[in-house]
Amino acid sequence: PIIGRAHLFISVSFHLSHLSLQNSLKSLYSTFSKNNWKPLANTQTQQGLIEQIDQRIHALELPAEPGLLYDPIRYALSNGGKRIRPYLTLLGAGICGGEIEEAMPAALAIELLHNFTLLHDDIMDGAETRRGRPSVYAKWDVNTAILSGDVLFVEAYAQLSHYGKSELYSKDIYRK
Repeated sequence: PIIGRAHLFISVSFHLSHLSLQNSLKSLYSTFSKNNWKPLANTQTQQGLIEQIDQRIHALELPAEPGLLYDPIRYALSNGGKRIRPYLTLLGAGICGGEIEEAMPAALAIELLHNFTLLHDDIMDGAETRRGRPSVYAKWDVNTAILSGDVLFVEAYAQLSHYGKSELYSKDIYRK
């Protein structure tokens, strides 16, 4: 199981060189916090992963109606971002020998969950802008932002339902 191998890999790596991992994470965070992820995507493979993430996010089948609920979601997801969370999810899957396509629903779920937190965080912080554009609550209103965020939360879990339908992740495998 991919998740078990990923957990083992991360645990071993963490315990073997805690300081090195801390420094690596600080460096990675520094790179991404400058809102500039492109240097990390310096190979065709890396750039391809980021493009796949963006394509899959834009290909999500969100209903057209009610527009008041789904238009803010499309707006928030089209606002770009670094996509570091889904990128690292796919990277972790690759390190553990997993297939990118099999890990994509988990990567999308993480990005959707992250955007859910951003919608709610903007309300809590009173942030009028997000990534240089009006925040969802500023463009629409607080109630719309809350409900749209809640839908993103549900959509994140819907992405994870893939694993309940696949024979690769059946409960029988984990009972052994």
